[in-house]
Amino acid sequence: MPGFTDFLRDRGVELGRAKDEPVVPPHPSPYVVDNSLLRSSDAGLKYRRRPDVRDVVDEVAPFGSVVLGVLAAPGWLKVGNQYLPTEVAGKTVLRRAYWLESEEQGHCEGP
Repeated sequence: MPGFTDFLRDRGVELGRAKDEPVVPPHPSPYVVDNSLLRSSDAGLKYRRRPDVRDVVDEVAPFGSVVLGVLAAPGWLKVGNQYLPTEVAGKTVLRRAYWLESEEQGHCEGP
């Protein structure tokens, strides 16, 4: 007879891990910095120190470039030690580049 743990797992609930189990960080994926919906006159997206629109740094991810990152918070991609918004003014500006995931990812840009 299945137990409560099986019940939770069947419904996609992630259960805690053992104390000695190592934490494996999520694998970064390539994202295209896309201006097709936003149609901004800026050169690209400004990086942030943390997932906060006001915490801008001087560095920019140019539109049309590919960055390598991990979705870290709702609406934010972590690229290295900095963050990019996935949407600006309600428009998607980062699109996952699935077609690049099987290629060598060392060529992707980032801070």
